Amino acid sequence: MDNQSIYIGIIITAICILPLIILWWKRQKRDNLIKDEIIKQAQKEDCKLNKISVNSAMAIGVDEAKKKVFFYKKEKDKAIHLKADLSNISNCRAIKSQDITDGENTVDHLDLAFNYKDKSKESLIFNFFGKNNILALDDEFILLTEWEEYLNSLIKNK
Repeated sequence: MDNQSIYIGIIITAICILPLIILWWKRQKRDNLIKDEIIKQAQKEDCKLNKISVNSAMAIGVDEAKKKVFFYKKEKDKAIHLKADLSNISNCRAIKSQDITDGENTVDHLDLAFNYKDKSKESLIFNFFGKNNILALDDEFILLTEWEEYLNSLIKNK
């Protein structure tokens, strides 16, 4: 093999790998910005997040000591900041709303609903996925079920 073939191979490999590296870098940058937003939100409440999950355009985190859950979601034209105080919550549940159109079953939205101990209060909803805001599901359903189990265990262990 001569040097020219080696150089051509290196250039072709770089051309193939470079877009993947750029996509990875952009996703890392976006995830870090979202993570920073939820950390700032918690710090305003004098909380320190023990567990944080970032996915797509949203993040959820919890301060186990103060029993507070924080949620941040970046939508096209707005940012959503929500929090729940687990000391006032009886349980949380995952809600998967589906739509059947032309024989196809599609997910309409995925929510985490917090039910208050005071039954007169309406449930607090963290919207993980809405088909109007995000075009495709990523790992939102897995994340939703993991957080439902985790938060219910925190609520029960008060």
